[in-house]
Amino acid sequence: MVLALALADACRLIDKFTRFAGELFGMLIAVLFMQVGVKGIIKEFGAPHGAPGAVASPPDAATRLANTANGLWALVLAAALLSASLASRRARHWRFLRGWARGALADYGCPLAFVAVTALSFALRAVPGAPRRVTTPNTWELGPSSFLVGGRMAQVPPEFVAAALVPALVIAVLFFFDHNVSSQMAQQKEFNLRRPPAYHYDFLLLGLLTLLCGLLGLPPVNGVLPQAPMHTRALATLKAQAAKAATKQAASQANLTETASARGPPPPRAGPSAGKEDGSNGGDALLVDGRGEVEVLPLEVNEQRVSALLQSLFVAVALALTPAIRLVPTSVLWGYFAFMSLESLPGSQFWERLLLLATDPKRRHVVLERPHAAYLQLVPFRAVAAFTALQLALLSGVWALTTFGGVASFLFPLPIMALVPLRQYALPLIFSRHAGGMGGAGLQRQCHAAPQF
Repeated sequence: MVLALALADACRLIDKFTRFAGELFGMLIAVLFMQVGVKGIIKEFGAPHGAPGAVASPPDAATRLANTANGLWALVLAAALLSASLASRRARHWRFLRGWARGALADYGCPLAFVAVTALSFALRAVPGAPRRVTTPNTWELGPSSFLVGGRMAQVPPEFVAAALVPALVIAVLFFFDHNVSSQMAQQKEFNLRRPPAYHYDFLLLGLLTLLCGLLGLPPVNGVLPQAPMHTRALATLKAQAAKAATKQAASQANLTETASARGPPPPRAGPSAGKEDGSNGGDALLVDGRGEVEVLPLEVNEQRVSALLQSLFVAVALALTPAIRLVPTSVLWGYFAFMSLESLPGSQFWERLLLLATDPKRRHVVLERPHAAYLQLVPFRAVAAFTALQLALLSGVWALTTFGGVASFLFPLPIMALVPLRQYALPLIFSRHAGGMGGAGLQRQCHAAPQF
C-alpha cells in the first residue's frame, strides 16, 4: 500500500499538511512518551514483569521492601538521566570549560549521561535484583531461520491474509502522515535548506524497506517525531544574538506596527550583527534562554547523508551488542522517554500557546518583550485561546482513543489524518475573521510570517 501511494503521486498532498495537524500529532507523541516514562517508573515499585506468583499471592514484607527499594532507586536513576540530559542541552551557554568541550556536551550530553547513569546503577548492591535491567533475546543465540520468515508466508491461511488488510490500511495511513509530516517539519523554511525535498522518492524507499523488513521479520522503519526535526537542528550552524538588541533591530525592520499598534512592540528578526557559534545545539534552536537574554537562530544546515547512514549502521551494530544492552537499567529508558518528550516541545506553537494560556494576565506583556511568533500581535487573545482550546480538545480525544480504546486503539491514525480536511475546510469557517493570521502557508517562526495552524 505504501508503494502504491508513492507511485500514485500521493505525496503531492503534503501541501495540505499544516502546522495544525503536525504539531497536534507531535504533541500526542510527546504525551505518549511521557506517559510511557511515568507508567514505567510506577511499575518499578511493583512486582517484576513475569515474576512467578506475582498475581496469585500478595507479596510478603521482604518482597514489598525490595520492590520499594527498586522503585526509589529507579526514580533516582531516571531523574539523574533526565536532569543531566536537559542540563547538557544548554552547555553552550555555560561559562565553564572550553568552547569545544561545551559543544561536545551539548551534542552528546544525553548519550554520555546514558552511559554514566548505567554505570551508576551498579552502586546499589544491597538489594538483589535492583535495579531491574533490560531483558532482550541474545541475537548471538538466534539461528539464521529467525531472519527467514518470508519463506513461511505461504503457511498463513487466506482468511488471515484478508483480515490483515484492515490493520495494513491503517498502518499505511499512519506511515503516510507520520513520515511525510516528519519530513516536512525537518525541512522547515527556518532551517534555510539549500537542497529541495524529495517526498515521492523518499516515500517509495520507505515502501521498499517496509517490504524488505517484513520478509526478514524485522520492524519497519520510518521518519518519526521528534527525532526528524531534532536531527536537522543538530546539523545546524547556529547564530547567537542578544534578544534585546534583536528586538530593537526588529522595530526598524518589521512592518507590523500598523496592524498591531495596540498589541505591543514588534517581535524580533534575525539580524546580521551577531556572532556565530558553530555546531549543533539541539533543542536550543529558535529559543530564548531562561533569562530572555540570548536567542539562537539557524544560519544553515550541514546537508549530508552520512549521519543518517551512521545511525542506521549503529542500529545494526546494536544487534550484536545485546549482552551489553542487558546491563542497561529499565529506569534509564523511562528517563530517556521523558527526555524525548520534553525535548520535542521547544519550537511548538501549540506548546507555546498552552504556556501563554497558563500565564498570569498581568505577566503576558513579558512574552511580547521577547522573541515570539507573529500571531501574538496579529490575532486577538480570545481567538488564540479558543483555537488552542479546540486543539487541546482534539488532542485529548485522540489520546483517549489511543490509551483507552482497547482493540480499537490501532485506529488512531484515522482521526489524525482527519485533521487535514478539518483544518482545510472547517476551521476557516469557525475562525473566519482571523483565517489569515492563523493559517499562513509557511512554517516559519519569524515575526513577519503568520503562524500556520
